[in-house]
Amino acid sequence: TITLGGGTGAQSVLVGGGDTGVKTVTIARGTAANVVTIANAQTAGSFAVGATMTTGTIALGGAQTSGTITIGGGVQTGTVTLAAGTGAQTIDIGTGGTGVKTINVGTGAVANVLTIGATTGAASLALQAGTGALTIGDSAAARTWSVGTGAALQTVNMFTGNAAHVITIGNGTAATAASTTIHAGTGG
Repeated sequence: TITLGGGTGAQSVLVGGGDTGVKTVTIARGTAANVVTIANAQTAGSFAVGATMTTGTIALGGAQTSGTITIGGGVQTGTVTLAAGTGAQTIDIGTGGTGVKTINVGTGAVANVLTIGATTGAASLALQAGTGALTIGDSAAARTWSVGTGAALQTVNMFTGNAAHVITIGNGTAATAASTTIHAGTGG
């Protein structure tokens, strides 16, 4: 065992800490299946990687072909923040061109509250699907749907493409007290 700064007193341990001259600092560079632990036993304090970098690259598991990458998790409370800076950014999740990605957001069996999109200015939201299904709220839970209910001029286009659409609106079961109401103002 080789120990650096292992005393019980408060210490600053610097490796490659000089302010001039580029340092290349390598930890566990060998090709063996190393087990590297950093700040893995402490229950308080902080752990920072590249906290003051304004350029350059920070990579986590960039070449991983199997296994798991975990950020957050466990039973802790608090906030996990991704790309919350004030600059213009492009955030890519599961955008690789090969290999099918299964992306789950807020799918745990609890009453999650999800917000997607912004209402500021010319903000927009595009929800796409290929030849598979686009499914929204198809479980048997009772719920209220609100679409375009804001008190502002809404232009609504649904299934206006030049194709032989099959459109069904409303419950066709005779034994239920289902109802469908369509309103129009003075425009007809």
